[in-house]
Amino acid sequence: PPSREAALLAEPIAAALGRALDQPVAYGRADEAGVDWRFRLRLADGTPLAVDVLEARMRLSPWVIAALALQLALLVVLAWLAVRQVTRPLQGLAAAAGDWHPLSPVDALPETGPREVARASAAFNRMQRRIAASLDERSQMLGAIAHDLQTPITRLALRADLVDDAVLRDKLVADLAQMQHLV
Repeated sequence: PPSREAALLAEPIAAALGRALDQPVAYGRADEAGVDWRFRLRLADGTPLAVDVLEARMRLSPWVIAALALQLALLVVLAWLAVRQVTRPLQGLAAAAGDWHPLSPVDALPETGPREVARASAAFNRMQRRIAASLDERSQMLGAIAHDLQTPITRLALRADLVDDAVLRDKLVADLAQMQHLV
């Protein structure tokens, strides 16, 4: 028995053939021949007619699949290279930050790469300069304080030598030695 789908397909065929169509003799699926529907018709003059109806299929050629695979591979390689190019300065910044020690001088980072990475490298370089300047200032200040304390300690040591009481003198000299050691 004809299916509803076959009947729906037979109507436009009959309309296209117009008065020449007598009645469809047989219709149904014919998958083994690569045809979706085959209608066997008999025209008004008795001539048999077979109408094959194919569903629209998209068949890909092997070269299209190969071209798409090549494009995908090229896209992956280019994306990997782009990410590597962008992250290289960031890796340099991370390595410099990890290896940095305030007491060891280091070279400034190159301020290259994407805008954000270049700005981060510039900020890192400014931070290094400020910390180095602060450490230099601290060292100079401590040197000045130590130098300024040497004079009073030396005067006290000279005065301690003039004390007649030996026990007191030894205590004063020991305290001054400790102060000298701290300075």
